[in-house]
Amino acid sequence: MQTKENVVFRQIREQALAANQVSTLETATKKGVATKTMILLLTVFVSGILHFSLTSLIAAGNQSVKASLLYSSIGVVSLLGFVSIMVSIFAGQMNQKPFAIMYAVSEGILISGVFGLISALTGAYSEIVLILAISVVGTLVVFLIMHFLYYQGILKVNNKFRMSVLVSFIVIFAFVMINMLVSIISGKNYLSGYWPQLAISGVLLVLGSAFLAMDFDNVEQIMKFDISKKYEWSLAFAFLMTLILIFEQIARILILTMLEKENNTR
Repeated sequence: MQTKENVVFRQIREQALAANQVSTLETATKKGVATKTMILLLTVFVSGILHFSLTSLIAAGNQSVKASLLYSSIGVVSLLGFVSIMVSIFAGQMNQKPFAIMYAVSEGILISGVFGLISALTGAYSEIVLILAISVVGTLVVFLIMHFLYYQGILKVNNKFRMSVLVSFIVIFAFVMINMLVSIISGKNYLSGYWPQLAISGVLLVLGSAFLAMDFDNVEQIMKFDISKKYEWSLAFAFLMTLILIFEQIARILILTMLEKENNTR
């Protein structure tokens, strides 16, 4: 067992051992985790479609009203998604299913809101739809590549790998937070340009891919403990967060590139 683990996965293992889950009749399986991950992804898709449809219906073609509705929904679901993650971390042995679904719904609405807002502000509806489709395919490609690299033994997830990923994430997070603080104080955002934003998304995309490899390894390690089937939701929740991170960074890179091209043609 690796000594360095994702917080969510470590909690699952410790809770399972504390509750003496080893002898349970219904144990978690990789198939069960995969099924629940698909359910959560479907929830993201459905909630996004319903939100976009409802917003368009209420706005009735008024772009300013639609933009206001999207701004409001983005703010609300961003908070909801954050709360669902925080509650799940400190939920102990509670069933993670409601928190996972709440996060999936909030992310579906958030993605729909962001894409809808950009299309409403720029009028580039067809381009946004294309970016959405490419981002989905890109996320699937990253998943398949990392799955192949990990299960073929090409990519070794050891303590050094985990520590490197963790330190890199902390550094980039601290860098962004410091810049945000400086921008609030001085009014100047040093990361507002195309290339700095592109670089940040590129780094986060690489880190997201690394997190995915760590997720595969964590599942393999945790399955050795024959934990209760209810923990499949926790594992699926962790996978969903990683996949959403990858999707968002691919989409962000494409959107930034689209906006930069539009600025250059003016």
